[in-house]
Amino acid sequence: MKNWKNWMIVLFLLFAPSVYAELTPEDILTISGIVEKSENRMREYIDKSEKQTREYIDTKLAAMDAKLDGIEGKLTGRMDGTDRNLTLVVALVVGVMALIVLAIGIPQFLLASRQRNQSAMEKRLETMEKEMQQLREELIPLLEDRIVKP
Repeated sequence: MKNWKNWMIVLFLLFAPSVYAELTPEDILTISGIVEKSENRMREYIDKSEKQTREYIDTKLAAMDAKLDGIEGKLTGRMDGTDRNLTLVVALVVGVMALIVLAIGIPQFLLASRQRNQSAMEKRLETMEKEMQQLREELIPLLEDRIVKP
């Protein structure tokens, strides 16, 4: 049934007078003019679309640049704060290390200097004792001579 309808449509189209018509040079010029106008409108539409697209992209890029500048500013602020905190922590660590060195080093230094002084005093004491012993040894014969020869 469908085939019958299709054949009928084909037969009507074959008997239509426009099927057997020829195009004149004027018709071709008219058609080429219509096509040229259509192409011009299409070029204008494409150019307009490209311009709008470029403007849209430029607007979006400007917005993205503004957002990135804001984010960059925030990150710079945070990094500066972190840098300050890190500097403070390093200073505190150096200070604590210096206190530890002083707390351990000063008593050690004092003990070492005290031991040096003590050993120097002991040496002086020994030399003094030796001198005293020598003086005694020299004095004893003199005293014995005096006691014996009054």
